Amino acid sequence: MQAVIIFLLIIVVLLVIFTLQNATEISVNVFFWEITNVPVVLVIIGSIIIGYILATIYYYPFVWKLKRELRRLKNLIPISMKEDENIPVKLTADEKGSNDLSIEGYSMDEHYKD
Repeated sequence: MQAVIIFLLIIVVLLVIFTLQNATEISVNVFFWEITNVPVVLVIIGSIIIGYILATIYYYPFVWKLKRELRRLKNLIPISMKEDENIPVKLTADEKGSNDLSIEGYSMDEHYKD
């Protein structure tokens, strides 16, 4: 717990130093608008936040698809195999780059995809 507090304090100190070094005011032109007297630090932090939001929006459908595929594959495993926690699961990739999931004699390759 103390390490987390020390880490957060270091981050806060670095952020304060960064803010003081970038306190210069600039003018920002966005399409037809002009925003004057904006500190550089706000432009930088705002750009980072907007970039994070855009990246999250871009990758969310991919993550959602992977979660749905995982749920579908879990439903394909027979009930008798779900009860045993010690079933070896092996992910393999062949030369073509496709991934096959094999579980003790069961194989789910590209023929099982949606």
